[in-house]
Amino acid sequence: MNTGLFEILADRSEAAEHQLPRTGISPDWEKKLSAHFIHSPGYGTRASTVITLNRRGRLDFRERSFDANGQLVEERRFVVEDFVIGVESSFDEEYPPPEIPRSQL
Repeated sequence: MNTGLFEILADRSEAAEHQLPRTGISPDWEKKLSAHFIHSPGYGTRASTVITLNRRGRLDFRERSFDANGQLVEERRFVVEDFVIGVESSFDEEYPPPEIPRSQL
């Protein structure tokens, strides 16, 4: 598992003032919310999740949970060895995809 993905999600760097969008909230909050990992009193990142799927069908789901101080408190991992995408089910028959006119393709 590439731990680099969790390193990206743990990045607490905030954007420079000129990079901030103007969404209507205060510039101070906009700056706090620009980080990948948000940590401030009363609001912040609760969990980070990384899901990977390799060519052999191994699905690896990892999640890290954090406390109110932004400290790691738990890491969970689930692995599915033979994950297959595109398996038909009765759900597909009951709810077929909508028809798209050729003119819109």
